[in-house]
Amino acid sequence: MDYLVVSILFMGLLSLFMRYSLGRGADPLSLNFVFRGAVALFLLLPHLDNLTNLLARWEASALLTTVAALSFWLSGLASLKAVQLGPLGASWTILRCAMVLPVLASILYWGELSSSASTLYAALRLGGVVLAFATVIFYGLASRGRRPGVTSRNGWTAWMAAAFLSQGIWEICLRATADFHHNESRALFLLGVFAFSSLFTLPVMLWTRTRLRTLEIGYGFLLGGCALLGTGTRVLALRDVPGTIVFPLTTISVIFITQAAGRFLWGEKIRHGGIGLIMGLVAALLLTL
Repeated sequence: MDYLVVSILFMGLLSLFMRYSLGRGADPLSLNFVFRGAVALFLLLPHLDNLTNLLARWEASALLTTVAALSFWLSGLASLKAVQLGPLGASWTILRCAMVLPVLASILYWGELSSSASTLYAALRLGGVVLAFATVIFYGLASRGRRPGVTSRNGWTAWMAAAFLSQGIWEICLRATADFHHNESRALFLLGVFAFSSLFTLPVMLWTRTRLRTLEIGYGFLLGGCALLGTGTRVLALRDVPGTIVFPLTTISVIFITQAAGRFLWGEKIRHGGIGLIMGLVAALLLTL
């Protein structure tokens, strides 16, 4: 569970620093380009002396890495577009509800709640998943809002569907890394995902004439450090802890961190926030029994 705790902490910090940097005027597209490239660079540096050994693991992770990179890149792009075109609360909620896809994959494909588990244990675990899902929806409805200048409901629906599916596929790929036999394969997987998704962003930046400034570079490397520690330890957590625990617990914990920061740092108030807190705590308890 130690890796899971560290992952939650740095995923929460990633969310907070992302919000802070955007508030300072950083461009989201440039920021994503830099921070994903920074993660790839951080992963590559320790392996410069043994690149041959690292690349020898490529065959074991090539297909999964390619699918994950495309999904991760599309999720980032589609999320940005959805938030620009539609209601903030709904966009934020739907994206986080994508956790249901890796949870279902963990149950149905990897058999984490197999018939050998006791009926009570399975019921409690499923109850925790459902309550975590309800907590996400509750917070999304409680913090709903709309971007100024919204013009296309159909466009929002299309981008939101793309964001939901691609985020879910990306997290299913994360769950699949638990089947790797070596940590070098996991490192190569993350290196490939972040490097490719950063490169895929470059043509979009050129097409939209998005500038890359020192502001995005500085904050991008800060976000890259948080993403490396948050995602890297989540891969290790999935190696040791079932996905039915990791995905819901990570989602609701990061929600708590960002909501608490919003309240104390930015003066935001969530209606009936205490109810959401209780729901999330009960969900976390059920998941970790």
